Amino acid sequence: MFSTVDSPDARFLRIYLINDGEEMPVILPDSLKTLGREVQTIPSSPLLTDLGQRLAQGRWAPYRLTDPVRQYQNAQTNNEPLSGLVGPSDTTSDNIVKTLPNGQVVLPRLLRMEEKGAPRIKPEEAVAFQKVRVEVWKYTFDVASSQLKATKFLETTVDAQR
Repeated sequence: MFSTVDSPDARFLRIYLINDGEEMPVILPDSLKTLGREVQTIPSSPLLTDLGQRLAQGRWAPYRLTDPVRQYQNAQTNNEPLSGLVGPSDTTSDNIVKTLPNGQVVLPRLLRMEEKGAPRIKPEEAVAFQKVRVEVWKYTFDVASSQLKATKFLETTVDAQR
């Protein structure tokens, strides 16, 4: 009859690229989801450091999204295959969403890590960073307020590896 909110599904990761004091939140890449799940299941400093080091080895760039209607029209006109999220992107550091002439929208604050099978990131497109911080958070139940609260319980910071 007892229940708990402390399970792997009640834990989550927060990942940040750090450059000159600026923190850029990023999403865990597909290629590291298994290791991320291990960290959620058995949180430990060695696993968290391993994940941080792998993230620090990556090259990161903003996502580009293509409006599905424009993407279809371009594919019909140019006989190109359809694709959703695509690689190389604008390297500007501002937070303004930009629409390119080909209809792609550049999301400068949503970053992707270069992975196999995805478009390559050119050196000039890569986002500079000096460190990666990975945090493990978990939900706890606060009896006094009858609310779930998220608390950070483990973190590591790793230098970028170039």
